[in-house]
Amino acid sequence: MTPPTEVTRNEVMPMLTGPLVDAGFTTANAVAAAGAVASFILGWVIYEQNEEASSYVASLVDLSSAFEFGLEAFIAGLQKRLSADPCFVEQHAPSEEK
Repeated sequence: MTPPTEVTRNEVMPMLTGPLVDAGFTTANAVAAAGAVASFILGWVIYEQNEEASSYVASLVDLSSAFEFGLEAFIAGLQKRLSADPCFVEQHAPSEEK
């Protein structure tokens, strides 16, 4: 795997993490959330490329709807975590300035 580019470091990550930091998450937790959603997206793409697995799931549910459901559940979990327990963002972050 190649290291992150300057564009990733200076433009993409701040664009992804900025709204989370603005909402009250620490930078470390915002980066963790961005990494988790990126992993979900990449995993989904790999999964969709497996013809046998994606055909089976497509016979049960619309793949686009299932993907949207997963993203919405992820976002709802972040919202719930922040609103239900604002101390979470401080308790679960490495020591850093907010």
